[in-house]
Amino acid sequence: MIREAIQEIEKLAKPTVQEFGGLTYTNRPFIPVKDPMPDGENVTTLSGLVELVRAKLNGLDVARAYALVESPTRVTVSMLLCNVWGDRQTHITCELPSYGAFPFGRYMEQEEFMIGLQAFFVRGEEEADSSYVVEIAGKLTASDVKQSNDDGISQNVVIKKGPVLQADVVVKKLVKLRPYRTFREIVQPASEFVFRMRSRQNEVPALALHVADAEMWQPEAMRTIKAFIEKELPDLTVVA
Repeated sequence: MIREAIQEIEKLAKPTVQEFGGLTYTNRPFIPVKDPMPDGENVTTLSGLVELVRAKLNGLDVARAYALVESPTRVTVSMLLCNVWGDRQTHITCELPSYGAFPFGRYMEQEEFMIGLQAFFVRGEEEADSSYVVEIAGKLTASDVKQSNDDGISQNVVIKKGPVLQADVVVKKLVKLRPYRTFREIVQPASEFVFRMRSRQNEVPALALHVADAEMWQPEAMRTIKAFIEKELPDLTVVA
């Protein structure tokens, strides 16, 4: 009881401030009393971010703010200057939700692979390699995959050419595809992938796509996001 009473008395006493060697010390921490900051808004699309900036959310002044492209899936809009306590207010956080992703580097059954191609990649007439991979994967037979050389990349496969006819086809070493990996308002960056197959006795070969660009799509996506925001909000400083 006596110790607790002494501790309470010490709390009521003013803190001691002293200087040693040109530095200032105190015997207890000071807790700053800060002005409240309004909560920032969270959105999931670049279009939503643009609309909130144009609406001047919480009195946002674009001349005193900037957008930071933190990653291909996250952008924040904050004040350029900090307050007296060194805090910088973030008005808007734009973060892409997780919609799932293609399991790169994993061998899959033919059906799972085909579904993944349809769900997680940009498709269209201009996407020649996408159509190529779909065609090859969809026409594989239960024949074994045969190695055509020793580089570990090129392969020969047997595909169906008709009700009876089959033919050997040399698979491309690399294919260029556009997976959905960043905000949908921008063009999805293309990447190169190694298209591989693994033979299984009396079964259709397992298929896989292996990343072959060392994740170079990420800085490209960030530059594209920056360009999109600069076009929509020319008065806002954008950093990527």
